Amino acid sequence: MKNYKLYAIFGSLFLFLLIVISCGVVMNGERTARIQVQIPMRPTMFPLSRPEIGNPMIASDFSHTVGLTFDGKVFAVGKNSQGQLAVSEWTDIVDIAAGMSHTVGLKTDGTAVAVDSNTHGQLDISEWTDIVDISAGIYHTAGLKSDGTIVIAGGNIGNPFDVSDWTDIVAVYSGGHIIMGIKLDGTVLATGFDDRYDVSGWTDIVAIAAGENYIVGLKSNGTVVADGHNGWGQLNVSDWRDMVAIDVGDYTTIGLKSDGTVVAVGQGEYVHNISVLKDIVAVSAGSSHR
Repeated sequence: MKNYKLYAIFGSLFLFLLIVISCGVVMNGERTARIQVQIPMRPTMFPLSRPEIGNPMIASDFSHTVGLTFDGKVFAVGKNSQGQLAVSEWTDIVDIAAGMSHTVGLKTDGTAVAVDSNTHGQLDISEWTDIVDISAGIYHTAGLKSDGTIVIAGGNIGNPFDVSDWTDIVAVYSGGHIIMGIKLDGTVLATGFDDRYDVSGWTDIVAIAAGENYIVGLKSNGTVVADGHNGWGQLNVSDWRDMVAIDVGDYTTIGLKSDGTVVAVGQGEYVHNISVLKDIVAVSAGSSHR
């Protein structure tokens, strides 16, 4: 059977949720080698393909955490003030996203489901079709279609989103009041409070993590770039190497290395205590978890 571990490291203002989907396979009492985690690869052509059931993942945001199981079901823990944890009846889910108080799931047929109070229209996704990737911010939900274009539900305060001229997008990310897209060529576009950040020099990007006031990008060579507010040192990632995954909280950046260890910079005493974790295969960072 599979050997699952769960690590949760709490701080007074944020949570590192390092959920581990297997450190190996136990057979006859002996654990085999750790599941090998590879750096993401950008798609090379359109139409884009949709994820399949059997790829578990985790997503965290301000006050709740969501998990996708091997069989396409979803669980959620944390604050449920807007009904954002009401995901127990979801099935056939291949991707998940967590916003400030809403939860979104992508189904095998390319449609999407979502729960919360819909105060800003972030749940108005019932007519979405042909979606291959999703993301969620404070008051919005973004979907990537197989042709590389973006659809948006919900709004933004002060800086409206404009993706009308976006094309050739292969992945979509949200954080706070910003939506970001990775293009086929590895460059990055941003909308919302994008004037806070400079991504004009970002190239060869394979993944992005967007926080409230800063953004981080993972390059195909395993290095990391960052821009934005650095009050807690959360941008100090220039010396990171051999990374396969990244995520951010409000003021903390975490990275997963190919050897299963985890590094972090930013706010909180627990940033300095995660070196004891080994055999990690997935990480997710939230904020304001109690």
